[in-house]
Amino acid sequence: MCLAGYLRLLPIPREWTGAVINIHPALLPRFGGKGMYGEHVHAAVLAAGEKVSGCTVHVCDDQYDHGEVL
Repeated sequence: MCLAGYLRLLPIPREWTGAVINIHPALLPRFGGKGMYGEHVHAAVLAAGEKVSGCTVHVCDDQYDHGEVL
């Protein structure tokens, strides 16, 4: 299952562990966590003076934007 930017912390059933991925609109782990979505993410990237940005595909777990980066 792919969440593609789901904005809430989704409880992952044990039988789905490792089978749910998300697409985050910035590079993790630096620009992730609760509240880091949409313009908030892009403003943080610009404020940090980053020269490179992008998106991250990661496995979902029980924390915001925390699972293994694919």
